[in-house]
Amino acid sequence: MRARIVAGFPEDPDVPQLSAAADPQVMLETFRRHLKSAPEEIYRIENCTPFRFRCRQSGSRHVLQYTLRIKEPSTGRSWDQWVTCLLYADGETSRRLEEMKALVHDMKIPESSRTFDPVGFIPNLQMLVEVFPYDRKLRSLGRVVGGELQGLDQPILSQLGPGDWRIEQRTIEPTRYRTEFAAAFRYTIRAHDALSESREDVRCYLKVYRKERGIEVSEILQSLSEIRHGGESQYSVVSSLASGPVSGVGKSFSPRQVVMPPTTRYPSRDLRRGRAGNGRGRAGANTWRPQT
Repeated sequence: MRARIVAGFPEDPDVPQLSAAADPQVMLETFRRHLKSAPEEIYRIENCTPFRFRCRQSGSRHVLQYTLRIKEPSTGRSWDQWVTCLLYADGETSRRLEEMKALVHDMKIPESSRTFDPVGFIPNLQMLVEVFPYDRKLRSLGRVVGGELQGLDQPILSQLGPGDWRIEQRTIEPTRYRTEFAAAFRYTIRAHDALSESREDVRCYLKVYRKERGIEVSEILQSLSEIRHGGESQYSVVSSLASGPVSGVGKSFSPRQVVMPPTTRYPSRDLRRGRAGNGRGRAGANTWRPQT
């Protein structure tokens, strides 16, 4: 299929394939040909939507983010999947591809979160492909998706008040993602009080940042919250529950409580399927479940 020129989209003489990358129909067919499904799985890509393009970032590359609509024929389930493509103008694509592949093992991406191979290559466009939750700059995403959130559960359970609260189930759903910069997740836990036999679901949000940015954001939120408590502002800002590095990675996350006390806690019921399932999941303690 021949790419059409997208009106208003910048051209780059050093990266002529950029015009093809901006064409949703061309990229739909391209992804269908080149993305490899996870082992023993068959998925169909039904739609491709360019989502966020950063052109000439760092001088020599284009970072192109897409949302793919995926369907699993065997079950009829459908969900959105984030995919990022990288175009370089310096001829170092092959070297970078090998570097990206070498990172896959250490990212600990759960098998239940793999729709396609985490890293791919499209030869005719000289394009590198990253499939969420793989991100070479946010290397903790796989661990977050897999539920490695040590030290976070206790601050959340403390919001429930007195009792012997224990976690029965966790659900992690990606909600927003900006390649190489940050990702947000909705984190819901079902807790059981062994004393009263009551059950409640509690929800907060996690944000994963590069380097120490998560700790910086947490400190800003805490500072703004203290200003409100001191009566110096008419606006209310929610402080973070906790912040720190994800286990074994050295990246930072900054969980933030939602400002709606009546609805952050509610009597236990079957957890709803996530509306923002930008990936796939099987039933389990730590998973997101795409919605048909």
